[in-house]
This record gives sequence, structure tokens and C-alpha cells, in this order.
Amino acid sequence: LHDSWITALTVMAGLTMTVGNIAAIVQNNVKRMLAYSSIAHAGYALVGFIGAGMATTADKRDAAIASVAFYMLTYAITNLGAFAIVALLGQKNDRRTEFEDYNGIGFKSPVLAFALSLFMLSLLGLPLTAGFMGKVLVFRPALEAGNAMLTLLVVVAVINTAISAYYYLRLVVVMFFRDRTDEWFAPRIPTALAAVLVITIVGVLYFGIFSNGVIERFSQSPARITVKAEK
Repeated sequence: LHDSWITALTVMAGLTMTVGNIAAIVQNNVKRMLAYSSIAHAGYALVGFIGAGMATTADKRDAAIASVAFYMLTYAITNLGAFAIVALLGQKNDRRTEFEDYNGIGFKSPVLAFALSLFMLSLLGLPLTAGFMGKVLVFRPALEAGNAMLTLLVVVAVINTAISAYYYLRLVVVMFFRDRTDEWFAPRIPTALAAVLVITIVGVLYFGIFSNGVIERFSQSPARITVKAEK
């Protein structure tokens, strides 16, 4: 990529993740919080894309592109599980999607609460979750580029990740450390939703712990795969 493009994309990535986090942190509605946080995640993914553009070899470029693909995959899996639970708890017309609607549900519906907590921790990027490996891998190409501007961008991304801890952990706190002031009954989990939760939970944990093989497969160019197959 040309230097002017690198500069423009770097500024765009920094602004995207910062604006997304600022918008998410002031939300009192869980669904809107997740929607605004997706803007920040687009900024994180852009870091890896810029790293691919700065790669000095084909292997490094392929690895950087693979890291972006892996990040988007893990984010999609995590967000699918989170939105599925929010939609179930929200009931019809999203009547229960405010943070206060989640007060104390950790002890009334532990399965949903623990699953949603896992998804929040993955979106935050806690170690041993898919989100952690996604962030590590998508930031690494930018650091390996040896460019001061990209290094600064990674620092900005890490700071933004720390900022996002407020609203992700806020949801976990209200579920387990806030008392309800009204009567609430845990909803029945439909079979289809249960299947989605199993798949997404396994995905979050699997990609967080056993991601190396997946990344290696993603980063193989078609030519390299053909050569390996011929051998």
C-alpha cells in the first residue's frame, strides 16, 4: 500500500475503534451496546488489513490476511451467541434489553448468564477465548511491520480494548451482583437456540485454545496447498 493510504487507513482504524467504544460505553441498552461495539471491532480488524498491506513477503501477507479472516470468524461466532441470548431474554418487541433488565439473572438462569458472560469475555479479548486469539493475531502483523505509526495504532487499539472492558464487564456484573426488584422467570430455551449456543460456546473455547491449526490452514495460499497435495 502507498504511504498515503497507510496513513489514511491508520487514522480511520483509530477513529473507528475509538468512536465505536465511546458510543457503546454510554449505552444503557444491551442490544445497542453490542451494535456500537461492532464498529470498534471493525477498527480492530482494519489493523490486520493494514499490516497485510505493509507485509514485506508473500508469507507475511498471507498470514496477515489469515489473521483478519480468523478475527472476523471468531467475532461472528461470538456475536451470534450473544445476540441469540439477548433476543431470547428481550422477548417480544425487545421489551427487556436494558442493562437493568439483566439484574440478578445469573442465579435464575445460570446457563444463559454464564454463556452470555463467556461471549462478553470473548468480545473483550480475555485469554483462552476466541476473541483473545483473534486480537493477538490481528495486531501482530502491524507490530511486525516495524512502522512507528502502526505500532502507535496497536497501542491505541490496546487502550480501546481496555475501555471496552467497562461495558462488557458491566453486563456480567449486573447479572451476578445486582438484585432484581421485580419477579422474573427464566425463559425456556428452544431447541434451535440451544444448538446455536452449543456451537458458539464450543467455537469460542476451541478457537481460543486450539487456534494454531486453523490459522495455519487459513494462511496457506492456493499454490502452497497444491504443492503440499502433490507431495
